[in-house]
Order: sequence, then C-alpha cells, then structure tokens
Amino acid sequence: MKKSYPFFLQIHYLIILFLVSVTLFSTSCKKEKEVTLPVITAISPDSAYIGDTVVVSGKFFEAYGEDNFVLFNGKAAKLIDGNESQMRIIVPYGAETGPVVIDANHRISAEFLFKVRRRGTVITSISPTNSEEAPLGSGVVEIKGKNFRTNDFLEGKAYVNFTNSERNSVFYATDTLLMVSVPQAARTGQLSLVQEGLTFTGPVFTVKEPSLISVSPAEATEGITITLQGNALFSVNGFSINGQAINNYSILSNTEAQLTLPAGLGTGDFPIVMIFGDTPITSETEIILKPLTNIISTIYYTDGNSTYRRSIDGGGNEYNALLPISTSNRCMTVDRSAGKIYYGGFNALASANLDGTDFKVLFQTDPRGPGIVTDLEAINGKLYWTDSNNNQIKSANVDGSGTIQVLYGDSPSDQITGVFGIAVVGTDIFWTDQNSQKIGKGSIDGSGTPSFMTVSGTAPLFPLDIDAIAISGTIRIYIVDQVSNINWGEPDRILWSNVNGTSVSLSSLNTLSPGAGGISSTQFLTIEPTKQKVQWADNSGYSLMESNLDGGGIITKSTLSTSYVNFFIVE
Repeated sequence: MKKSYPFFLQIHYLIILFLVSVTLFSTSCKKEKEVTLPVITAISPDSAYIGDTVVVSGKFFEAYGEDNFVLFNGKAAKLIDGNESQMRIIVPYGAETGPVVIDANHRISAEFLFKVRRRGTVITSISPTNSEEAPLGSGVVEIKGKNFRTNDFLEGKAYVNFTNSERNSVFYATDTLLMVSVPQAARTGQLSLVQEGLTFTGPVFTVKEPSLISVSPAEATEGITITLQGNALFSVNGFSINGQAINNYSILSNTEAQLTLPAGLGTGDFPIVMIFGDTPITSETEIILKPLTNIISTIYYTDGNSTYRRSIDGGGNEYNALLPISTSNRCMTVDRSAGKIYYGGFNALASANLDGTDFKVLFQTDPRGPGIVTDLEAINGKLYWTDSNNNQIKSANVDGSGTIQVLYGDSPSDQITGVFGIAVVGTDIFWTDQNSQKIGKGSIDGSGTPSFMTVSGTAPLFPLDIDAIAISGTIRIYIVDQVSNINWGEPDRILWSNVNGTSVSLSSLNTLSPGAGGISSTQFLTIEPTKQKVQWADNSGYSLMESNLDGGGIITKSTLSTSYVNFFIVE
C-alpha cells in the first residue's frame, strides 16, 4: 500500500527543491563569471628613458599582442610584438616614474612600479644675450637646447629663471626651443631652467642699467614736454623729479624718452630719477624748473580719472599740466583765495593745493557720508554739493571739521527726485532736477521749504549743470540742457533767465548756434564773473568754448587734452 503525504507537505517539498536548484544554478553562474587577471612579473630593463624599448613579462596576457595595452601612468605604450606572456613595447612620451598596468582585453592587471629616467636638460644657447637687444618688460629671449619637456613648460610645471626674477612662464615650447618674455625685474646673471625641482644653468643674460646723457630743454615749467637722451631706456619703468612720480611719459626708443612735467614739482635744479625695476637710479642729468609767469587765465578740468591744470599767459601760450591727484572725481571747485581745489566723487570729498599737492580726503568717518557728489561749490568757508545717490543738498566746512549737514532732501515734502547741478549766489542755492525737469531754490542754511520755479517758454528737457551770477542786483541763472539724452542726435543747449522771486522764464541761447561751432555735446558750464563770460566744455570738439552773457562773441578759448571733460573750472 502506497504511503500518502498530505498535500501541503508535497507543496513544501517542491518549494525546497526549487530553492536548492536556484542556489546551485547561481553558484554555477558565479563560477562561470570568474576571470583570471593578467599579472606583470617583470619589466626589463628595470628603468628606461622615454623612447626606449622594454620587455614586459608575466602571465595571462592575451595571445595576440595587439589585444594587450601597456599603460604608463595612463599613457599607452607603442607595441612592437607580444604574446600571452611577454610584450615588447616603447616607453611612451609623457610617461612618468610610477605604476605600469596591462589591459588585456579589458582585464586589468595589478600595478607594477617602474622608473622612467630623464635625459639631462641642456641649454646650448640664448639669444639675445643682453637687455639692449631684448629690453626688460618687452623683449623676448630664445633658449635653445634639448630635452626641454614641452608640456611641463606649457603647463607651468617648469619655468625660466632670470637673476632677480623667478618662475617666468614661457609662451612657446618644443623639446629644443623655448621662448620667454624678459621680465622687468631681471638683472645680470645666468639664466636657468627649473624642471622637477632640478635647476639647469645656461649662459649669462646681461642687463645694462639705464643712464641719461642730456635733457632738452634744460629749463622748463609745468606743462612742458622735455626730451631725454640716454642708454638702455627700455629698461626704465618710471621717472620721478623732486620726489614726485612723472605719470605722463613715453619711451620712444632705447635711447630717447619724453616727459611732460606735471604741476607740483616746485622750482629749482633737480636730478631726473629713473625707476629701474624697483630701484631708483639718480642720474647726474638735472632739469631746471621755473615758475609760470604772466598767467592771465587758468583752467582746471578732469576726465573723471585725471585732473589737469591749463595755464594761459599774456602771450597766448598754454601750459597743460597733470596734477598729482591719485583719485577719480566727478566734479571739483576752486577757492583761489584759500589756495585750494575741492573734489567730489563716489562717497568722497577731498581737498588739495592748487598744484595738486597736499591731497587729503575729508569726512571719511561721517555717518551721513558725502554720497555721490555730482556738483560742488565752495563759498565763505563752506562746501555745498548735490548728492545724487540720496537726492539731497548737503553742506560742510571746507577743512573737514564738524559734520555734514543735509540742507534739503531729507523729507519727501522737499520733492527732490533727480538732483544734479548746484549754484550758490548770496544766500540762495539753486539746483537742477533731472527727473522733474525743474529748477529748485532754497537757502544756504537749509531753512524753509524749497521751491521749484515755474517755467514759461522753453523748458529744459534734461537739466544738468547750473551756474548763476548777480548782475546789478539781479540773479541770472544758466543751465546745461542735455537734449541729446532725450532726443538722440539733437545738439545740447544752454538755457538762461533772470530770477524774479519764485518765477523764472527760460529761453534758449539761440545765438550760441547749437551744432555749428557753439554747443554740440556738453554737460558742464561756468560763469566767469569778472569778465562776465559763459564758458562750457564741448566734448565733440575737445575744446573749451566761451561767449558773452547774451550768447554773442563765441570763441574757442582752449583745446583740451582729453576727449571727454567730466568737469572744469576757469579762474
């Protein structure tokens, strides 16, 4: 009689048999997937140069040599021949001392350390060999030799050393030729190469120190350009006289240079100092500096970065001198009685002597700050300016003492929305507002609420600078209206009117012939009170223009040395 098992036990046994079968199948698959990795047992010789032939021995390589790849630090070697136990290859370019592996049809061996030897770097020649032919800062030296390791130089791992100047990168490299710029700091000594921490010394590169022979003219004033004759002048990276740097200079050749004398040098006999790298060389050549005489007009102007003083004498001669001011500025004013220039810019107010010396910043720590100063006046020991960042009219003492006062614009009721220009006459302050296209008026002490003068007739489209003059008890204001900012291609204009209380009528100075030698492109004007002249900078003609108060008698007063006049003052 057959033995019978319950149905549930039959199912249980079937499940067990299935799991055992799966396990056996999985184990079988794993055994089938196991691979034998190639093994490197030796490389002969045990060190070699790039390009040498070596034999890699081992086991479990692919039978066909071309199915194996020998890698030196990831660089594939060129195969000569090979089989399952030996590969004859060429050490590849770029190989480094380090691990070697075999890739046998994607089977990667363990690493085998191998030393890649370096052939000695040799410098055979350099050309030129001196700074007269390859000037400091601009010349190029070719270095010839062998085993320069091109990639190391191009990647900055290797470099050229001149005496007193290390780690100079090359801009061209092969195994036998390097090209490098001569650094300004180079001095006489052996040129060398540095590769992998090793220094390879080459020939001497001779640096000739600059010298001066003569200066012409021997006597000069500020604004005059003098010519220097000398030797090795290409090696010079600056000049100074009486302790002041000469920023406006040109080195025309290795034997000639020109310097335009700035203001503030003083008067007397002074040697000309050349800056050689970071070393000052005082020459025996001297310049005799003389004061300007018979000056009838002085123009101060700025392009926003540099400040200039142009002096005109009774004979019509002009002397244009750079002032030693190391700051950018948007506007300035001159107080001749105090012998001071005042500068305004981005959150800065500063003062200097009329020749640019004794420069100092005012109100560096005042919490109110100057703001962005767009126009500036100095009257009776006070500075008055427009702050276009905060739309405020401010004042402070000219010597930087005390604190900054906000006269107008600290309340929305003052209705200042786009302040720019400012003019002070007597006890009145006038300003332009670009956004509202209005002219504001207030008191120099900030009392009362500012008023905005009504306009009849021609109204300004984009008012910028403003100036004012008292004529027989009547105040007359002049305004630059930058029409070109609103209507592209149209010339700018100057508007003017007498001020009667709070009412003002503005009319165009049509006699200034806009676009025809009068007003074309301008931002700033000034009134010369003694001669009763209107003066403005014409940026399209690089010139300072002048007319009578009624617009007649237009002349070009001076041609300026910058294409863009940011601000100017005429004294």
